[in-house]
Amino acid sequence: MINNEDAPKIGEGFDLLGIVQWIISNCSIEAVIFDLDGTICATEFLQYFFYNRVLGFFGVEYTTKEDHFRRNSKNYEEQFIPFLEAKLLKKNVNTISAEEIVSFCAKFVRTTMLAQGKRLIRPGVFETLKYIKDQGLKLGIASLSSMDTIEEKMKTLEIQDFFEKENLISREDVQERKPNPECYLKILEKLQIAPSSTLVVEDTNIGLIAAKAAGCKSLCYFDDSEIDTQFADYFVGSTKKEIVLDDPVNGFIDTFFN
Repeated sequence: MINNEDAPKIGEGFDLLGIVQWIISNCSIEAVIFDLDGTICATEFLQYFFYNRVLGFFGVEYTTKEDHFRRNSKNYEEQFIPFLEAKLLKKNVNTISAEEIVSFCAKFVRTTMLAQGKRLIRPGVFETLKYIKDQGLKLGIASLSSMDTIEEKMKTLEIQDFFEKENLISREDVQERKPNPECYLKILEKLQIAPSSTLVVEDTNIGLIAAKAAGCKSLCYFDDSEIDTQFADYFVGSTKKEIVLDDPVNGFIDTFFN
């Protein structure tokens, strides 16, 4: 982390574009790698919304703190699904499984994202991508979504022209999930850029840990989540965009059981 009195601090009025401009100007950055879900697009907000609604349908509380656990779980199978199973068992819910809830929520998120389109891009992201591209720097995405999902989301958000396909890393490219740095090490190899010349933009602790382990500089683009400040070199926040959502949960569940 650069100790510089002029470095941006939280609350000093920087937005995403402003802090990225500062980092690029002061840190010899040659490439910027973005996480996708929660960083570029507000899909993490949608995940929380639907987990909250689906579990609430069965009388199970699901809080923002618990959603922070989901976002920072190493993987669903080892941590989050048993967590959901325990919550369902505590409420004696035996009409739906944790795996079915995860599947439901994934379907809801995809349907809503396709309907909302580029309105789900987080504030300042489009302008920041354009600035980075105009500077002639390399751009990449390191996501643990499938490649088909990454490309679908990029097209939906209308950001596909900023990225070359060979500079995308998906779940098919790695053996280990974040916080293992494999995804970032793989994309650094593709970009042929040194970690010290690379900025990673993330929104979760596990992503920031992975970036740090890969030797990259890191920027946390947070909303109101619980982020441990030790894991990032720089921070910038945004308020959640006000997104008006239809509530398809009851209809989906009624269809499932009837």
